[in-house]
Amino acid sequence: MFCLQQLACIFSIIACLSGNDELQEASQRLNCFADLTYCTLSTRLKWIKEMASLSHSP
Repeated sequence: MFCLQQLACIFSIIACLSGNDELQEASQRLNCFADLTYCTLSTRLKWIKEMASLSHSP
């Protein structure tokens, strides 16, 4: 997730300096993938935590 965000930032800076719209679009897509990764992982970790607490309930 962090690598995708850093790569998106680099693409965005290069696109800003060069005026390349394709790099700007690639930056937006990478940022979207990073957000999707974060949402997927945080939801999965929350689910695992809830299942662990259920299995330890009396």
